[in-house]
Amino acid sequence: MVNFKSTAGQEPRNISRYVDIYVGANFDRGFYDDKTRKVGVASIEFILPLWITLDVRADTKAHVYAEFRSSMQLTNRLFFEWEVNTDKEYRTTFSYEFTKDILATITHDSEFHFGGGIRLRFS
Repeated sequence: MVNFKSTAGQEPRNISRYVDIYVGANFDRGFYDDKTRKVGVASIEFILPLWITLDVRADTKAHVYAEFRSSMQLTNRLFFEWEVNTDKEYRTTFSYEFTKDILATITHDSEFHFGGGIRLRFS
């Protein structure tokens, strides 16, 4: 079994300093089924106080949802990210930066529970 989530589309278009729009596609395959869900997506993102991002998204199957997310640097090498949405899904992630491009990551997710790994950044 392979599961994946990916999003493809244009880079966000800036309306103002704190508002972006996005149009693209979302591909999602569940863990327990072999069906791949493919939908078109239109989104508007707002940057709220405390650098929290609100992403309001609608897809071609008339599903509308909102997601709040944020990323913060706790120390010079430790980062914390979180996200929660109206589908009652959430994710929290701690990352420790070994070098500029290599991080160790621990995640707790409402769907996949705990996980960890190495994150590579390409600049």
